[in-house]
Amino acid sequence: MQSPVDISLLMQQAAFLMLPSEWYEGFPLVLVEALAQGLSILASNLGSMATIINDGKTGLLFEPGNAEDLAAKVNWLLANPDECARLGVNARQAYLDKYTAEENVKQLLEVYSSINSE
Repeated sequence: MQSPVDISLLMQQAAFLMLPSEWYEGFPLVLVEALAQGLSILASNLGSMATIINDGKTGLLFEPGNAEDLAAKVNWLLANPDECARLGVNARQAYLDKYTAEENVKQLLEVYSSINSE
């Protein structure tokens, strides 16, 4: 098991994060950690991964269980480092827009406010 600091350092050295899960993940923390680091993401087009990752903007999605699609997307990311970096910049912005503590408090307060006004 890695510490949060070690995970952050490893992510800073990575070209991208790959999450080839075939499970309907609830809300994989590793995706938010990658977004926070400005790391482009390659994930299964499944469950919450498909809603957290904006395909072609913050990362790439591949069809679960399709090794050829996965390999093609890995090869594309490796062959296009500038585009991979662009996805990472967009990933960082998505984190700032949606997943910071301040943004989450704001969203929660909006939910409470909407309930109180009904």
